[in-house]
Amino acid sequence: MRRIRLCAAILACALAHCTEQRTEGRRAAEDPVALLGAVSVATAYAHVRFDRIARIDRTGYRAECIVRTPVSGPLRAGDKITIAWEELATHRAPRFRSGEDVLLALTPVPSTSLWLHRFPPQLRDGKTFVVAAQGDAFVREPDSSRLAWLQAYVGLDPARRSGPEGAAALAQLAARGEERLAHAALKILSQRPAGQLGAQPEVIAALSQILRDGPTSLQLLVVEIARTGPIPGLRSAIVERAQHDVGEVGKLAWATLVAWQDPLVRPQVQAWAEAQDTYWRRLAGQAAIAFDMREVLEKLRSDPEASVREVLARELPATPRSLPLLTTLLSDPDEGVRRAAALTVARVGPAALPELEALISRPGDPAAPAAVLALAEMGDMGRALLEKTAERNPDERLRRLAALALGRAQSEH
Repeated sequence: MRRIRLCAAILACALAHCTEQRTEGRRAAEDPVALLGAVSVATAYAHVRFDRIARIDRTGYRAECIVRTPVSGPLRAGDKITIAWEELATHRAPRFRSGEDVLLALTPVPSTSLWLHRFPPQLRDGKTFVVAAQGDAFVREPDSSRLAWLQAYVGLDPARRSGPEGAAALAQLAARGEERLAHAALKILSQRPAGQLGAQPEVIAALSQILRDGPTSLQLLVVEIARTGPIPGLRSAIVERAQHDVGEVGKLAWATLVAWQDPLVRPQVQAWAEAQDTYWRRLAGQAAIAFDMREVLEKLRSDPEASVREVLARELPATPRSLPLLTTLLSDPDEGVRRAAALTVARVGPAALPELEALISRPGDPAAPAAVLALAEMGDMGRALLEKTAERNPDERLRRLAALALGRAQSEH
């Protein structure tokens, strides 16, 4: 008997060691956006400390936790609660560990048969929850001193949260809250129309504060939000960053002013077009398009860097006035530039057909293959010219390309 017990103990140790080895791998990543996004379904938000963790079945886990800081819902500091979640990636270590502090969005235990088996109704005492967003709505080791801004947002009535008050609360969370939650708040704010944000002084004040003294990563997110549309209240802060920040934020601030077609940009364009840094030459292309600066466009169409030329091919307006420049780009040595130019020419519509026909008709014209692509992208508008090319063009390569664009098999041409 003693020998059997010893063998059992050894086996138990071996199994425990194997289990420990198996669960030492990478854990699920925290998801602050899921944490904030769960606000519409969450029963409670709380900063808890995990205590005992147990596996329920192949994918299910449960843990006893102590509430350290209640954020919303019926919980109080010191409450002992049970939290459950699933680990569908069974090869991965459980996402939570004993002794770990975590900020969670919590929802009631589901009523599906699987969860009813795990937690029968008689065991559901109002202190058992699952982690929202299928277990992803959490942030590890939160700064509990900065959770008041989260509380202000999640505590809003749903109707108010989706309106101006919600935007203002998100902006305050971005400016003053826990940094990971600030990132999430800005990402959620970016889904709202720029005009709506610009109409709210509280939002403008918070975003301006971030641009003045926030972390670089948050400043970049604010400038990205501004790029979606002019926000007049942010102009002074964007200009400040553009003129005095030589780093990534300053570059993006100038790109934002280009997108706004701000008059401050025009005097910079010529210098950008001659800069060594490819970024500035690409930006010069965008600005020259925005301000219709033809001399700069002519200069940049032969820029040694393909990505600069591709800016022109992709972003020139699809109008007859752009055709002379676009058709020269159809013969560019870079395939990406040629393709971008063909797609833009196709959007010009019927006005482009005479020019495309002329290109295809000239023997050996290097722009002809891209012209065939443009015709193919035009759909029914380009079909007649494609058929003519497939049947009568003296260049066998163009005939094959046109036939391919028409969906004909090799044996048909």
